[in-house]
Amino acid sequence: MKHLWLILFVLPLFAQDIVENIYFKNGVKLKGELISIRLNKELNPETGFTSEVVFQPTYPKWVPLILSGGTLDDGKKFIFDVKDIDKIVSKTDEHEISRIVKVLYSNKVQNEYSNRDEIELIILDALVILNYHIHNINYYDREAIIFYQRGLPGSPLEGKVLGELKLNGKLISIKHNQELNAETGFTSEVVFKPDDKKQVPLLLAGGTKNNGEHYIFDVKDIKRIYFFTHRDYVWASDDVFRRTPGPYGHYISLYEADGVQLNYLNRQEIDVRINSEIKRQAEIGESRQKALRIAYCLIPLFALLSYSLSTY
Repeated sequence: MKHLWLILFVLPLFAQDIVENIYFKNGVKLKGELISIRLNKELNPETGFTSEVVFQPTYPKWVPLILSGGTLDDGKKFIFDVKDIDKIVSKTDEHEISRIVKVLYSNKVQNEYSNRDEIELIILDALVILNYHIHNINYYDREAIIFYQRGLPGSPLEGKVLGELKLNGKLISIKHNQELNAETGFTSEVVFKPDDKKQVPLLLAGGTKNNGEHYIFDVKDIKRIYFFTHRDYVWASDDVFRRTPGPYGHYISLYEADGVQLNYLNRQEIDVRINSEIKRQAEIGESRQKALRIAYCLIPLFALLSYSLSTY
């Protein structure tokens, strides 16, 4: 069972070239594997330490003996005083870019680890279930109103919906069920800043604001208003971005004739809704990607497990 445990959890770490770096307060750095950390114990008469780190360096000859309180396993593992250590970090061992996977010990992280297996599970969890951060690379935003295109007054098709009209721009405000505006004749108004004034359906506009930059429309003439953005997300640990971006489209309904009907007093309120909705959708996307990453790691491992069981 011990061998199966190692097959399932240790092999992915080696495949990712994960190593620990131990940084001493005097500037010395060693590369290798953290074996254990014990904090605030009784004085060890052999080492003179009350808090000990056991570390197996990649190159034992590089260890400054003045820092070591002794060795284990025929000199392969060294015992250090926690007081001499600044931090211990698990990182990917790559030439182009080294990415932090997990901070195992620092001024803020004061955890004990009883053995290497426990540490490997913690590193695996940090490696597989990575957070991702929004990294806005070549993204674009698009916002638009979709109007009902109705038959003209006096025509046989008066009032009937014949199609739709689209106007790109930026929503400024929406007010529902207000007192009648004598200037526009509307009780529910949408204020919208078009990207191109020449595209504005003037028959639907009840007036303008802000020196003609913003147009006022009747909510009854609008089918929906939406915001769409295309973002490239970059997978990342808590500390360093990964290099492979992935596109993600966010569609946010700001108004629907048969759905979302919110009041927005100004553009700031609209931006708050857009940003919070992007975050919510990104978190959903993140959870899906986590499931895919875990499945991607586990499928070959289960195949290896099945093969191992069949050979017993």
